[in-house]
Formats: sequence, structure tokens, C-alpha cells
Amino acid sequence: MEIKHKRLHSKKRKVKTWTQEEDVTLLDLYAEYPKKWAIIASRMQDRNENQCLHRYRRITQQGNHKKIWSTEED
Repeated sequence: MEIKHKRLHSKKRKVKTWTQEEDVTLLDLYAEYPKKWAIIASRMQDRNENQCLHRYRRITQQGNHKKIWSTEED
């Protein structure tokens, strides 16, 4: 019977949380370069295009939660 061992030294991806300063910088850069994620990411330290795009969507859609329709809207 073969026993499988977990890797003791597995490489885990480090998650770097966004700071408030990074959020402000991201919004400023987006205002200057709308939808130009390559340029925006090049000016953000340790962030890539995809990270910037997803973070931008998250911070601009805060408070836009779905709610139940009223009878008038329905």
C-alpha cells in the first residue's frame, strides 16, 4: 500500500491586500487613462493589468447591491 505524503514545502501564493492609497491611485490613474489597463498597471507597484481591472470594478460597484423590486417596479 502506497502512502501519499503532502508536500512539506509547497509554494503558496502570497495575497497582497489593497491599501486605501492604492485604491486612490488606481482611481486617479483610471481617470487619466480610462480602460488602458496596461498603462495603469505599469504605474502601480506590484500589480498587473488583471488585478487593477478587478479591483477597479470592485471599488466602483460598492453599494450597488441587488435588491428586491417594489410592487411598482415589478
